[in-house]
Amino acid sequence: MSNLPKKWNLLALNQICDLQNGYAFKSSDYVNISSTLNCRMSNIRPNGVFDLEHNQKFLPDSYTEKYKQYLLKDGDVIIAMTDMATEAKILGVPTIVKTQGKNLLLNQRVGKLIIKKPELIYFPYLKYVLNREQVKKYFLKFAGGGLQINLCKDDILSVTIPLPPLEEQKKIAEILDQAEELRRKRKEAIALLNTLTQSIFIEMFGDPVKNLKSFPIFRLGDLTKISSGSTPSRKNSENFNGNIPWVKTTEVNERLITDTEEKITETALQNSSCHLYPVGSILIALYGQGKTRGQCAVLGIEAATNQACGVLLPNPKYETNFLFAQLLISYSRLRAMARGGNQENLNLGLIADFTVLLPPLSLQKEFAQRFEAVEELKKSHRASLSELDALFASLQHRAFRGEL
Repeated sequence: MSNLPKKWNLLALNQICDLQNGYAFKSSDYVNISSTLNCRMSNIRPNGVFDLEHNQKFLPDSYTEKYKQYLLKDGDVIIAMTDMATEAKILGVPTIVKTQGKNLLLNQRVGKLIIKKPELIYFPYLKYVLNREQVKKYFLKFAGGGLQINLCKDDILSVTIPLPPLEEQKKIAEILDQAEELRRKRKEAIALLNTLTQSIFIEMFGDPVKNLKSFPIFRLGDLTKISSGSTPSRKNSENFNGNIPWVKTTEVNERLITDTEEKITETALQNSSCHLYPVGSILIALYGQGKTRGQCAVLGIEAATNQACGVLLPNPKYETNFLFAQLLISYSRLRAMARGGNQENLNLGLIADFTVLLPPLSLQKEFAQRFEAVEELKKSHRASLSELDALFASLQHRAFRGEL
């Protein structure tokens, strides 16, 4: 960032912003329904989108006066101050508040950025400049080796950002907004195709819980072998950077897995509890942050997994894509089975006891054909989304170097 264009500055965030912490509302404060919502970290999605609908928690309407200093308005920029060090997805991610006519109160561990010099900064630009990978890496330095990162006000305000003139900021934000809108529409198309798959399943087999068509019901443990994996020791340098795909729960995301972020070696496979699972194995995330627990995927390659993945081995009793689709539809029911104290998890015993419909194989095959046709469409949309992601990354890189 040393070669900034003329009239650009490199400033610490504290030179133009202050940060207000939220209030520690208690679960006992919550009510069943009201016009007042607790604005929490979960409302900030990893892509910087503000999601007011996510896991809503209502507060008494009287709190808008009682805690009026924490009341948010449209256009406010908020930022997540806590995340898991091992799986940081929202740490330091800013988003712009959209109240949708509701009263939103700022929760603890969510910070609101307050502009000290409005003549210097355009809020939408601030959102994009703080959502860069360089900024995320900077915030990760404050992990201190712990499992959870808790940023304080000074940590956030110490980050430096490139600051062009205001009109240039508006131009950059407008270009990135347009690129982001294209990505959003492509994601919406994929989401609609996901809904289509569910509709086809319900049309053919009905609701798996009600089972109005009286199909046979089986425990997963009676249908197939269920297993799991492990994490080879990272202290042994010979265990990683091999050529054997190794799946983590962050990659169990409702699709076909054809590659993995990390790969292990034959040494790791021999000296750990890892197993190489065949193509067609169905993976279920046993635990993980946010919505991860209960998500499923199918192996399109031979791969090992970590211990947080439950694995259903292929079996001629069922069509893999039929069972996979049924588990996707049953996501909420799977999650509801979780047990534990501070962090609820699934385990292999719970997965084995989970019940599914098993219609005649001919019907399963018919569904699988229709499922695969939809998946081909999704594959095309995902390829387009990857291109748009690359375009956005390129625009972002050029934007903050003054090259747009």
